[in-house]
Amino acid sequence: MTVSIENIGKIIKDAEKKCIQACINTVNIQAASSRKEGIENTKKNFTIRNQFTEKNIVFTQCPQNVTNINQIQSEVGATKRADYLERLEEGGTRKPKKGKQLAIPTTLLRGSNESLIPRDKHMTKIRSQTVGKKKKTRSRKSNIVAEAYIANKHGLFFRHNKSIYQVTSFTKSGDNIKFDKKLIYNMKFSETKTPAKPWLKPATDQQAKEAQQIYNYQLDKLYIGV
Repeated sequence: MTVSIENIGKIIKDAEKKCIQACINTVNIQAASSRKEGIENTKKNFTIRNQFTEKNIVFTQCPQNVTNINQIQSEVGATKRADYLERLEEGGTRKPKKGKQLAIPTTLLRGSNESLIPRDKHMTKIRSQTVGKKKKTRSRKSNIVAEAYIANKHGLFFRHNKSIYQVTSFTKSGDNIKFDKKLIYNMKFSETKTPAKPWLKPATDQQAKEAQQIYNYQLDKLYIGV
């Protein structure tokens, strides 16, 4: 059998092409698997109330037409809409996007820790239904009673001690006044600290360990069609 320089050149080019294709397949598999495992980690580590988090963990594949091995890459992470995932991953400070105080919803507002905030209880709607913003003209105790009465009578909320409450009952017997309230938004903090609890790094670290194995399998598929 005669092997010419031309045939050797074709073999080398074919090998290079297969190596690049195997690399592209490898990084795309790694990104897809990292996304899948990252989603599972968020479900294990955090309270997930709907599919918003899952839908905003995404990956970008390396195009199949890349020919330069140095340009082979895929990406995985969270979109800007789910910026809280970066804070959960790395730790950091949570600050209000508007105003000076955070509006932290309570479990009483949600009904349970796993439930979403009812749409009619979102802060954007609560603000316009809250008494206690105007200048006080009476004693502190009288103001509290008056605001609780108005909130109860008209189905509103009232601001007290830097938080927002819902009045659940209001009774008056002579000079004896009694009302019950439940805290729905804690607004005592201008920021909170979030400890780092990585959900993506463990996923990508695992894929990094399996890179050689994935690559070998992809290369075998291209050569022998396994």
